Amino acid sequence: MSRLRRTAVLTSLIALATSVAPLAMAGTGPPASAGCVGISCWAQLGVRLSGPGYQPGGTPDTGFALTEVPPPPCWYIPFQDARGMLAFLNAELTSPGAAQDGVPQVLAADEAQIRQLAKANAAGEWYTLTEPTPPAAGSLGCIQQSAGPDDARYYLWIPAGQQAPQPDVPARDLAEYAYSQMTLPGPRVTADPARTTYVSLPTYLRAADTDPVSITAQLGNQQVTVTATPAGLAVSAAAATAWTNGRAGDCQPRGSTASAAVVNAAGPGDHPDCGLVFQSPSAAPVTVTAAEAWTAGWAEGPAGAAPAGRPLPRPTPTQADPPVTLQVNEIQSVNAAGARTAG
Repeated sequence: MSRLRRTAVLTSLIALATSVAPLAMAGTGPPASAGCVGISCWAQLGVRLSGPGYQPGGTPDTGFALTEVPPPPCWYIPFQDARGMLAFLNAELTSPGAAQDGVPQVLAADEAQIRQLAKANAAGEWYTLTEPTPPAAGSLGCIQQSAGPDDARYYLWIPAGQQAPQPDVPARDLAEYAYSQMTLPGPRVTADPARTTYVSLPTYLRAADTDPVSITAQLGNQQVTVTATPAGLAVSAAAATAWTNGRAGDCQPRGSTASAAVVNAAGPGDHPDCGLVFQSPSAAPVTVTAAEAWTAGWAEGPAGAAPAGRPLPRPTPTQADPPVTLQVNEIQSVNAAGARTAG
């Protein structure tokens, strides 16, 4: 296998590095690139993202930033097209140092296929195994296992449109990548009264679009799912006292649970279970601040396969979408039948 190590150094773009390469992950599709710039090198993997928490072209908003992921012990990278591989084979067969670097022996198992594909100018790519520089722990065993008996899979032909074998990535790393690409909805908050409220009368706030949201990342046969769950609605407004019915000063994720009968019967001096009581009128509509807090966790497998029992850092709270504004008026008259409509 020492010959295989030398072959990786000779033939791999990534092996030109003088430092350990970080692992980048693409949004969807097959591996996009591999290479080096100066002493920094990378291998970009074809991670497929899906689920309601993934919005192609959207802006992730969990606030979680992915740090550099160490490279796996070995992986496949694009090497040559069909005709390029034949040129490489011919050059190795005539090279004075070929017997020492061991490349022709590795290529021998593929020679017939290389010549056939080159003659047809087949669409696709030859891939080759590589390892980080310096090699990671387990690189030798990874190359041996991936290449198989007689190194038959050291070079691998992948027809156009098909994906090369993907390296094993720790499930936690894959989950963190999915989390860093996740988009969460802002709660759709409604107020009762809806547009105009009154000083000293309770204003009830409710939230929709507060169901758990998931995103699934797939790399080869490996799958992990991150699930974010609403944890509480924080409410506030200028010149108003906030009332909450949840934990730690927040409302429950869906806001008020008061019945229509309770809301209709409320009058001056009452307060909502989740909402606001304004102390003074406003010259212009007041913006209500409503932000949904979330918790996040991950599990191996597709969405629903297992509870998301492994925690992740809390996402950034999401703001009400669209924003809620209220005109606050003085109560001009109050009676038992019309306490909420006087003004």
